[in-house]
Amino acid sequence: MSLPSMPKSCEDVPAPLQVVIGRELQSKEIVHHLVFSPEFKAGKFRPLESVFCVTDRRWLAVLRRPDGNISLESAPFEHTLLIALTIVLLHGGLQIEFAEGGQSRSMVLHFNTVMERLYSTAIRDLLDGIDDAHSPGTLLDPNSRLMLQDWPLKFQNYAVIYMPRGSPLITAVHWDTLRGAFGRETAPSAALLLTDRHLVVIAEEKSFHRFGFRRDAKYGGIISYIPRRRLVRYDITEQRRARSLILELRIRDTTEKLELLFPTEKCTEVLRLVQQTERNGATAARGVINAT
Repeated sequence: MSLPSMPKSCEDVPAPLQVVIGRELQSKEIVHHLVFSPEFKAGKFRPLESVFCVTDRRWLAVLRRPDGNISLESAPFEHTLLIALTIVLLHGGLQIEFAEGGQSRSMVLHFNTVMERLYSTAIRDLLDGIDDAHSPGTLLDPNSRLMLQDWPLKFQNYAVIYMPRGSPLITAVHWDTLRGAFGRETAPSAALLLTDRHLVVIAEEKSFHRFGFRRDAKYGGIISYIPRRRLVRYDITEQRRARSLILELRIRDTTEKLELLFPTEKCTEVLRLVQQTERNGATAARGVINAT
């Protein structure tokens, strides 16, 4: 089975993806990351052949579809709303929300998790491009790790491995799985982390069992990266047995919303965290609290 790789140049990308990516890149554009993912099989799931590229100006994604046609998605850094990395047992996914023509669009690529570090590195470079900054490759410092010491080990590890490098952790909050009638899961266990430049959401994959009497082990997670400069508003509303945090992201006339359910008893901690997005960094976020 072939694994994802980092070709040294477009000429090393297999055809016909090579033709599309080579034609799209401009002569003065500097390529920082070029990741090739071959088609492979993970159980019943069959991710397609793709190339993901981050340059000094933008990101590009080229995908070979089942019918053989090649599709291309691309957006400059200033049009990128958020990035999400999904890690499952055998395969992962990269999702980017971006603005195009006044509307929010989404791009998704799938890859073998054996080499997800290639995509994690590309995401860090993409985040730096959005903020026009350069982050050193350092992990969370000891003081930041102390904030997470009471969390489940899985979430501690995710935070250490996938948090943006060189972006100091200001505060963080974690909550357990939300369950409704008959133990059914209504929202997965998750965490919210605030740095000087990013709002990061770490969540387990959601269970879709109708009843919660059987608690299966969860091996995957979703890490969503929100540049603080994209956050313009937040709402906290009261739901049945829980609260809802709605984050509104905006680029010019394009708006995207992200909703998180969390336990009512965590409202004070979550509120304190999102209120800090109005301080300690460049953001115009303002909140509306619709329930006490």
